[in-house]
Amino acid sequence: MKKLIACLAVVAAQPVLADSQPADYAQARAEVVNHVACFPHGIDMIATGDVEGGMAIWNECWGENLQSTLNFVGGSMVCPGAECTFLSEEQSDLTGPAMRGALARNGLSARGFTHTHHQLDTLDVTFTSPEMATVTGRITATHFSDHQGPEIHFVHWTGEVAMTENGWRIVAEDLRTAGHSVLPRPE
Repeated sequence: MKKLIACLAVVAAQPVLADSQPADYAQARAEVVNHVACFPHGIDMIATGDVEGGMAIWNECWGENLQSTLNFVGGSMVCPGAECTFLSEEQSDLTGPAMRGALARNGLSARGFTHTHHQLDTLDVTFTSPEMATVTGRITATHFSDHQGPEIHFVHWTGEVAMTENGWRIVAEDLRTAGHSVLPRPE
């Protein structure tokens, strides 16, 4: 009897699950996973000084109404908004890709980083509707500078990805540094 009740519960739950899934789940999941790769590719280009190339990627990456919650060693902020301390007064009206690009440039240059290497992996995609998905993953972010050894950050990242008239866009992110380490400077 218990097995029958469990089977009925699963069958009853199917329509609810099916309503939140895209018609071609495998295709949509692949599109979302491939899309969020724009985050590490763009930031690594920006960090090396190719701001134009990085922003070309990020203009196709982030939504115009992006909300970024950033928690890292030494502080946290929500952007846009009054807490968004990485933006200068002149940048405070920026939104979407322009805001996220300014956050990256300002944060990296303030610490003297000359280039970075970001890896986004262990992606879990949950569709909340056929046009909206939550992506969770881990970022290993290695930052390089001339004044110290490589600084490695271990980050939990959650992105809300929405299908827009321009394709998939990251419309919200929650980036939380779980820990970091500074390696000895190479001789």
